[in-house]
Amino acid sequence: MKLAWFKVWSNLSTRITVSLIGLVLLTALAVGAPAIILLRHQLNEQAWLQVRQTSQITQALYAAKKSQLASLATLTAQRPTLARLLEQSDQSHLLAYLHTLQLGTRLDGLLICTLTGDIVAEVGQPMPSAICQATLVSPIFVDSQLTPPHVWLLARHDIVDLSYKVVVGAALDNYFTQQLGEQTGLQQTLFWQKVIVATNFKQPFNPDITSDNGNLCFNLADIPYYATLTPLESPDLAMLVALDVSQIAMTQQQLSGWLIAVMVTIITLSSVIGIGLAHQISRPLARLEDAAAHFSQGQLDTPVKVKTHLREVLLLAQTIELARTKLKHNLNELRAEKEWSENLLRAIVEGIVTLDANGRITFFSHGAERITGWSAVEVMGRLGDELFILLDTPELFSQLIPPPGRRRKVTLKLEGEQAVILAITGAHLLPSAVKGGERGVAIVFRDISEEEAVHRLLSDFLANITHEFRTPLSALNASLELLLDEAEDLSAVEMRELLKPTHLSLISLQTLIDNLLETSSIEAGRFTIRPRPTQLHQILTEAIHIIQPLLERRRQTLTIAESLSLTELNLMADPTRLVQVLVNLLSNASKYSPLGSEINVWVEEQLPPLAPPMSGGNQVQLPPDVGGAGGGKQRWVRISVADQGSGIPMAEQGQLFRRFVRLHNPNGEQYGVGLGLYVVKTIVEAHGGQVGVADRPGGGALFWFELPL
Repeated sequence: MKLAWFKVWSNLSTRITVSLIGLVLLTALAVGAPAIILLRHQLNEQAWLQVRQTSQITQALYAAKKSQLASLATLTAQRPTLARLLEQSDQSHLLAYLHTLQLGTRLDGLLICTLTGDIVAEVGQPMPSAICQATLVSPIFVDSQLTPPHVWLLARHDIVDLSYKVVVGAALDNYFTQQLGEQTGLQQTLFWQKVIVATNFKQPFNPDITSDNGNLCFNLADIPYYATLTPLESPDLAMLVALDVSQIAMTQQQLSGWLIAVMVTIITLSSVIGIGLAHQISRPLARLEDAAAHFSQGQLDTPVKVKTHLREVLLLAQTIELARTKLKHNLNELRAEKEWSENLLRAIVEGIVTLDANGRITFFSHGAERITGWSAVEVMGRLGDELFILLDTPELFSQLIPPPGRRRKVTLKLEGEQAVILAITGAHLLPSAVKGGERGVAIVFRDISEEEAVHRLLSDFLANITHEFRTPLSALNASLELLLDEAEDLSAVEMRELLKPTHLSLISLQTLIDNLLETSSIEAGRFTIRPRPTQLHQILTEAIHIIQPLLERRRQTLTIAESLSLTELNLMADPTRLVQVLVNLLSNASKYSPLGSEINVWVEEQLPPLAPPMSGGNQVQLPPDVGGAGGGKQRWVRISVADQGSGIPMAEQGQLFRRFVRLHNPNGEQYGVGLGLYVVKTIVEAHGGQVGVADRPGGGALFWFELPL
């Protein structure tokens, strides 16, 4: 520390500048500091004087209020009309008379009590009944049962020749302190036993009133106040008079700021003059110092130019400029080579990792960061076997690195338990390419997880589609062979029964082919609908006609519940597409329902739809048995197909409307290739509708879709 300070102080320009600034600073402080202190003291004394004078005025106003109450109590007790009304016990006229007196005298409360403490009449604000029973040793009465306590300033006078007394009161509340504030111009707060009972402060207020001399300083809502605490009737009852000194503080700050600004200006001008003189003396050396600093930061673009008449300094500047030129040329060549290498590695999508002889990572490319999710900073120097953990095998990663020219697939567990399949190739590095001169290895890997998933999905799809085609074709083949062999011996009824499974197989094939074609057009972006005026009952009739052979084969019945006439329901839709939707839903309901069961179809009007579709088309809102709900202007129709199967677990409902997702059958049979519900959702949403699935009451599944009318 001492050495650094010595180096700074030994600089000529520093000595000149510091000496001049120090001299000016001492002069400014000697003149400006006493002026600022004297100014602050004078303003504070004036503020405290105003607070003390206002406190005396407040005491005088309180004394006047107390005297006024005593006079009003006496005048009220001596009124003949009051005595006459009390003798006549005319309560209604008595209350009216007292109310007039209370309004005319602006009293907060007026009581007529018996000498035994019973209240005869009361007008104005409600006063505690204990006021009549109390002996008024002090004009102050405090109702401590309220929070905060309610304080009354009272005066009492007995009515001559009658066993009554008059009690008049003024509530020492916020209105009282507001009046005092308007008369004195300062903030007023009344305390009873250090608890605020009335104040004209608008903000919550809780100052520390434990002061020996009665003077207080506090802040409220960032506003400073000077205050004095003055007892009224007793030490328990005190009035706090507060003065907002923000303007005084602002004036102090402005005057102090002006003086400080003058001093800063003088110091600044002196500093500029000192720096200018020092700069004129040490300019050549400062330019060389800046050039050296730029060199250390790698800034080599600025030439070193020094204007001086000193020969030694000029030769030094020329030598530094020559060194700068050569260094810049070498650095540009190295930078170009580095950028070429980095761009090449960044363009390679495969991950590249190098390991030293101990298996620690020495290089981690951008491709490796994208594939693994790790950054190069967090993996450098770590063991490859610690990061690349193999799944389903106890072997280490380093043991499965293939020899040069070979390729190997491995499954790794990355961060967050994510599994990834990598195709890895390896190569040996020259000793000079690895830190320490030891022989290492370079690994190039590529993420083939999606390719493997696509291969598995394609294999499963081909297996499913082959099975789905083989079953109806086998039935067709068997039926046709039997027809060819026994056609002459079969009756018309037997031939009809033999043709039913043939027709059913053709329906199954037609549905499967339609779904495959629709899926292909959807994926290719060629899917369209051709809406035209269509009657809903025609669509239902055609769909039921197509699906009827399947229902007869499985001995199932189909019932349709209508909450409105189907012949009156017309909508703009593509009838061919909607028939395909109903055939898919009815076919699924038949396949996944028990033999001999009943399939229900509900048709009802919705105003508007019950709820927007959830993610994946899933919906858990069940339709009512009769009629619809809603109050919008748009009319909608909902068609629901309910089966009596085993139902669909809630966890699987959100995935049903995706491609290649097949319904689970508890009997172990799987139908279709998982495209029917995907096609249903696409067709319904193309019509501006929505589709969903829910549990059927009593067991089974309920698929529904809604369309605008």
